[in-house]
Amino acid sequence: MIWGGDDPFGRWVQGICGLILLAVSAIATHFAYQTRSNGYSSRTNDWVDGIAFGSAVLSVRCLWYAMTGKGNVNRDDFE
Repeated sequence: MIWGGDDPFGRWVQGICGLILLAVSAIATHFAYQTRSNGYSSRTNDWVDGIAFGSAVLSVRCLWYAMTGKGNVNRDDFE
């Protein structure tokens, strides 16, 4: 079954996506830190904070599935 606990292809895909999202989160966090230290508007910081937090949450979710094989959102069979 695709995206099951024993699906190595799905776990590799989730692992690669998790690492990409982790990098996006790190870059967005760095950008947010730089804009705050330079005194830019808070509206820009709100967007960047949202991107950093959202990508961090998705990264943890993807990496958790890649490492354990449990907790993927597509694991349920809705037939």
